[in-house]
Amino acid sequence: MTTTTPKALIDPKVRLQLLTGIKNTLYENSDKRLKISLSELIRDNSSESGNDQRWMTYLGELYASAPAKEAEKITGPINLVHVTMRERMKAYLAAVQKTDQEKSLVLGYVRKIMAQSSHAEDLYKFLPLALHGSLSKLDRCFIAGPGKFSDEDVNQFKEDNAKYARMLTARLAYNLLDVVEA
Repeated sequence: MTTTTPKALIDPKVRLQLLTGIKNTLYENSDKRLKISLSELIRDNSSESGNDQRWMTYLGELYASAPAKEAEKITGPINLVHVTMRERMKAYLAAVQKTDQEKSLVLGYVRKIMAQSSHAEDLYKFLPLALHGSLSKLDRCFIAGPGKFSDEDVNQFKEDNAKYARMLTARLAYNLLDVVEA
């Protein structure tokens, strides 16, 4: 009879798939809204500049609403952010920065949850109900049967990580409201 540790049974690719599914559930809507916001900003900037370019530069960075292949073929001068659009651009960049920072913290919390156990039952206890769909697609790849954590252990973990749990819950609420942030 051979014995293996539970973590050895879980393929790292499966953990990555779960993390990707959770990230998509949490941030797909906000990423789309930010992309739409950038496209509108570029459109309005081009209108202010008197042309129909689908890209612009700001502080040395190229921003494009065109497909990458099209943006690679840019010839000629590129619009700078028009003076009338600078505040909107700053607001857009602040929203991107805030979302990226939140995403990093929330996904770090999710990784911490995933590091706690290789039992599907434990992961269901740690993760909010709204994320169970991502887990249910892969739960057969995790250890079946009762987990190793009691409800008290799970509650203590959530209490110890309350800041991140609140951020995750807030992101789920933003998704229900279909907003990037409140």
